[in-house]
Amino acid sequence: MALLEKAGRPLKEIDWKRVDELLEAGCSGQEIAPHFDIHPDTLYDRVQAKFGITFSEYSSKFAKKGESSLREVQYKKALKGDNMMLVWLGKNRLKQRDTPQEIEVSSETITQFKDIMNQISSVQSPKAKISEMSNKAEEKS
Repeated sequence: MALLEKAGRPLKEIDWKRVDELLEAGCSGQEIAPHFDIHPDTLYDRVQAKFGITFSEYSSKFAKKGESSLREVQYKKALKGDNMMLVWLGKNRLKQRDTPQEIEVSSETITQFKDIMNQISSVQSPKAKISEMSNKAEEKS
């Protein structure tokens, strides 16, 4: 008995190398399917049938490859002296900022600072103390 042929339209050809390139570029299954004139669900089913994994699993490895390629190019560009790329990587990767963050100083630190300044004042040279005393006397009169 002869094998029965499957009814329906023939399967559309999918260029898997092109799918991989589009996934590396960050395209979704919704964006890739129209390249082959198929429904996204068809693409997902064909990935499962061909590779034995979900589309999500399949696509993630190519997306990561694309991201790492971009990072490498950005890094190389920055190292070659591209100032804009250096600034961008500094802000995004190294968390650098244009404006310094405000630093909050505790009241305890302020008190300690004043104590240290008083100690420094008490060990000033006698000439400086005389000058300071005469300034205070002039202010009082």
